Amino acid sequence: MNTKMVLICSPLRFYTDNDEDLCFQWMKKNKSIKEIKGVGRELHLIIKSNKIPNKDLLDLMGLFDRYKFDSKQLKAFINETNEDLLGNYFKVYPRREPEVLLNDELLLECTPLWFYTKNDGNLMFRLMDKIKCIRTSYGIGQVIYLVIDLKKISKKYLEDLKTLFVRYKFDEGQLKGFISLIRIRALNPSTLLRIKLRRTRQVQDER
Repeated sequence: MNTKMVLICSPLRFYTDNDEDLCFQWMKKNKSIKEIKGVGRELHLIIKSNKIPNKDLLDLMGLFDRYKFDSKQLKAFINETNEDLLGNYFKVYPRREPEVLLNDELLLECTPLWFYTKNDGNLMFRLMDKIKCIRTSYGIGQVIYLVIDLKKISKKYLEDLKTLFVRYKFDEGQLKGFISLIRIRALNPSTLLRIKLRRTRQVQDER
């Protein structure tokens, strides 16, 4: 017998407006979610049935993991046919030459590229598109390289970059170094140029 379910999304913590918007977009793409209700400081997801397609269950698993909701609730959907279900969507790009950085540009690496579903991956790229200090991005193997235009850096874009790295579990240590380099740039642009050239050579050597 199918039974309607309610999942509670809490705590609701969003780093930026874009972070919040993409969370709701993800929820609305899941066809097993009948309704989204705001209840106090929580979101309640009304699920059509306790038996949902594996694709929708994977989307819920991804949503609850990325946004740190209580994933124990999802055990209600686990049965003998899906108990080994795991996200296994990897993004792999062909080998190519790395791009040469221009003045006032730095490189950030996004890896590993592991997603629960294509929706999960597509929403990551939507977030990247909203971060306007990213001049371009390109993939080599299982790494996406973000070319950052330092002239367009703002507090808002830094927060969005943090969101990207936290949600998709990329190396946050890069952001700390990135912020330090921005400070160095303000004091000594030639130092930044030497660091940039060294980083470009490292990417070439990794190939």
